[in-house]
Amino acid sequence: MGRPQPPALTASAGHIITFPRRADRHHLIDSSMAQSPDEASHRDAGIGRAWARRSSTGRAHARELHTCQRMTPSLVRTPSLPQFLRFVAELSEFRRAPPIAKLVRGPKAPTQRSPRLACLHNAGVVAPVARLAIVTLLVSWPSAGAATTLTVTLTSSHDTTLYGGDDETGFSNGAGAYLFAGSNNQRELRHGLVSFDLTAAIPPGSTVTSAVLRLFVTRTQIGDQSIEIHRVTASWGEASSHAGGNEGGGTPAAEGDATWSHRLWPRIPWTNPGGDFFPTSTATATVGAEGTTAEWQGPGMVDDVQRWLSDPTTNFGWMLVSADASVTISKRFGAHEGPRATRPQLAVTFTPPASPVGACCGTRGSCGYALDPGTSCAGLYQGAGSLCDPGTCPPPTAACCRADVTAACDVQTESACAAGGGVWSDSVESCADNPCPVVLTPFVDELPLLPTAARGPDGRCHQLAAMSHSPRQ
Repeated sequence: MGRPQPPALTASAGHIITFPRRADRHHLIDSSMAQSPDEASHRDAGIGRAWARRSSTGRAHARELHTCQRMTPSLVRTPSLPQFLRFVAELSEFRRAPPIAKLVRGPKAPTQRSPRLACLHNAGVVAPVARLAIVTLLVSWPSAGAATTLTVTLTSSHDTTLYGGDDETGFSNGAGAYLFAGSNNQRELRHGLVSFDLTAAIPPGSTVTSAVLRLFVTRTQIGDQSIEIHRVTASWGEASSHAGGNEGGGTPAAEGDATWSHRLWPRIPWTNPGGDFFPTSTATATVGAEGTTAEWQGPGMVDDVQRWLSDPTTNFGWMLVSADASVTISKRFGAHEGPRATRPQLAVTFTPPASPVGACCGTRGSCGYALDPGTSCAGLYQGAGSLCDPGTCPPPTAACCRADVTAACDVQTESACAAGGGVWSDSVESCADNPCPVVLTPFVDELPLLPTAARGPDGRCHQLAAMSHSPRQ
């Protein structure tokens, strides 16, 4: 009949330990991993109760295993890195061989055994457990060269418009809610400028694999327009100028603004009027109707972002230029001072230089990544392994105006402002210069009802009572 065999139990993860060093060391598995109720019943008495009753060797091993299980709740599970390292440290007590070598060929009797190690050794499971741990490490854990790919979405840090035309070379719109690209009906060119702060959201040394620029079209003339983006080669400014109305004509520049003629008005001019940028376009997109989102992507985008990440001193952003200046179509896009939903965005996919990394919450609800332990995070580090998912970072706060005669202003989140019946302005972060208007409650004064007079039979006027406003029956 041969030697009786223990029941073969299947682990919840599909693992069965089948590494016997001798004929009397059979299938062994952590009883806490059994799936069926019958299998789970082996937990208290040890694995292989029936087998133990039929074999003296089985009975001895069952007793040892039962004692061992009480000391070690989980003999075999997919190990975490700290658990595996502790296990290797225990095995280092064996003599005359490195721990990993001992793992492969099986342990000898330890010179100084901890209770847990002695238990495992006597039950004949040290080598099988160690081998399973090694296999699990090779299969389940990322290797040293494995890549962790992350994606972060950034909002522009600076954006503005250069207004061409004989009378507009000193015009700008640094604090405006929009930026423009194309040519208007008078064939006056508009060049948009936009840049992003990469170092606040992407760890230095990362490898960029994808980059997509998204601009929301807020107003347009009829027809599609091809808009190129070019890498800017000089720094430029964004000051306090704010054009009125639709902002298409700009307004006189404030000191430090970028204009058609100057990158820092009025002191430092561009080398070339209209801005200094690399002549070869980075990418081109067809910009369509109002309410749509235009996207620029491709290998040129990846090259630019990688260059700026490697050398932040060269990050001057992109210039938006019409691909055909003879086409009199101008496109208006949302700027970072405008509503949150229409702001310029740059989505970057990258591989960090090391792991682990974690989410870093910045100002205004922004989220980026920093290498653990987060010393480079200028905001609130969320811990190793955390991701920039919705809800990871606290929601942004802004001015909340009470719509009444008090014109009270509080800095609140959008949800709190709405719950209180206020008006939230995400483009105004502070109540220092109260942005809230006085809102009067409309009402109608009750007008006095004047008495009326009528001529009597005698020809004289007689005063009558005031007329009633009640409706006729």
